[in-house]
Amino acid sequence: MDLDGKNTKEKGQLLPARGGFLSNARARLVRRLNQFHRDEKGAMIIFGLICFIAMLVGAGMAVDFMRYENQRTRMQNTLDRALLASAALTQPLDAQDVVYDYFNKSGLKDYTLNVTVDQGLNFRTVSATASAQVNSLFLNIVGIDTLMATARGTAEERIQNVEVSLILDVSGSMGSYSRIDNLKVAAQEFVQSMLESSDAGKVSISIIPYNATVNVGQRLIQEYTVSDEHTYSNCIRFPDSDFLSTSISTVDELERLGHFNYSSSSSTSPIDNPWCGTGESRAILPFSTSEADLDARIQSLYASGNTAADLGMKWGVALLDPGTQGVVTNLIATNDIDAELSGRPVAYNNGDTLKIIVLMTDGENTTQYDVKQARKDGVANVWQDTAAGPGDPKYSVWDEDRGQYFLPHNDSWSDYPIGGEFTTTTTTECYWKKKKRKWRWVCDDVETNVYVGDGTAARMTYPQLWNAFNMRYAGSYLWDYDSNLENNIRYSYESIVNGSQADDRLLDICSAAKNAGITVFTIGFEAPSHGSNIMEQCASSSAHFYDVNGMEIAEAFSAIVATIQKLKLVQ
Repeated sequence: MDLDGKNTKEKGQLLPARGGFLSNARARLVRRLNQFHRDEKGAMIIFGLICFIAMLVGAGMAVDFMRYENQRTRMQNTLDRALLASAALTQPLDAQDVVYDYFNKSGLKDYTLNVTVDQGLNFRTVSATASAQVNSLFLNIVGIDTLMATARGTAEERIQNVEVSLILDVSGSMGSYSRIDNLKVAAQEFVQSMLESSDAGKVSISIIPYNATVNVGQRLIQEYTVSDEHTYSNCIRFPDSDFLSTSISTVDELERLGHFNYSSSSSTSPIDNPWCGTGESRAILPFSTSEADLDARIQSLYASGNTAADLGMKWGVALLDPGTQGVVTNLIATNDIDAELSGRPVAYNNGDTLKIIVLMTDGENTTQYDVKQARKDGVANVWQDTAAGPGDPKYSVWDEDRGQYFLPHNDSWSDYPIGGEFTTTTTTECYWKKKKRKWRWVCDDVETNVYVGDGTAARMTYPQLWNAFNMRYAGSYLWDYDSNLENNIRYSYESIVNGSQADDRLLDICSAAKNAGITVFTIGFEAPSHGSNIMEQCASSSAHFYDVNGMEIAEAFSAIVATIQKLKLVQ
């Protein structure tokens, strides 16, 4: 701009104004500005600063990311070790505590840890997430103050093989208030859930029905050495010491329980309600993998008799004991059980298999009986005429004091048993005989029946006698002629275990089972307080005991299944 206020411009440059000192100074200033405008010195310095800052940020990012990855890797490795240790089924400590302990001892700081545990009797799943902030040293230049390092994982240990003994009370009281029907429904649902929730051959179930005794069954009894007083029924009498052990020997002789009915006065012959049940409807069904077979056995159950939970538990535990492997091998060989069960029952320390007892009762232990030893074996003073028709049997009872046989069918006495064998002999007898006032020597042939043996009269053994007669009826019918003898015969049985002794034996075998690693569930099904208390003591813990009424028994079995075999997918 000149002194007249007009702009002067040439080729984009400011032109100095003309005239005077002020004008010259102004001109010099304008020239300086023009020179600065054209000067490019220092431009690379600014670019270099920009590049330096970018390189510094890049290098800093690498350092921060390395620090982040190091922290994440340490946390992940620590978490993996912690999860494996905590998920082990043999780990006695709380799973969450194990994970936290690993992190506390790892040297890691300022972390956040979340642990979840899902576990059942045969599995444990532990999941965890760990996170920690990593403060940035260089990334804060670009506004990133922290990085979040995260680790996560899941570990699971699950047991698929399960051996189960289902011990069911079928005593007489189970016939009241629909208990036996409710039990059948619950037990069948239990079997279905156990088998359908596992792969084929992974679960074996033995059903052990019990009342005052346990009917071992015609096939299973063949695997044991049993006394041979009779073969009418298949129940075993155990001494108290046997309840301290989980096994039942297949070599040592077991004492067979007598076959008898001590309480009935019925004339039914053979006896129709023996102390030890016959047939297979309430016999042990061992080592089954067949839902159909198990359901059929459960459906065939009926209620009668007293209660001996100690005997049911003894057999249930024995069928989980590895000493029974030989029995399983033989049952497989005869196609009585699934060949996939070879090697079972497995050893107690086998970590891949669960051994489970489910014991239920609606009552409490009562007195157990057997035939008196003197009348349990050997021959009785009774003969039966085997030639007599089944509808009209004939018996003869020898009385030593009188030296004759009592015939109860007509209340008479005889020198010989009915059915005795005779032979006819002819002898000549001569004598003087007076005839027409004269005596003459006369000889006649005389035929005589001579007893030469029992013939069709067979002497009965005591087991045969107790199979043919209820004890009460035997006394009143066969020994009707003598009230003392009648009463003596009526009491040919004896108490061998009372209720209190049975409780002790039950708790002994429960302790032996738990000490061996068997998990024991018990159910008091509308049971009196004493019976429920014994069941709770028998269980592995109070949490393994169920006190139920009515249809709640189905809920108890369902809860047991849920504990044994929870179905969950692991992500």
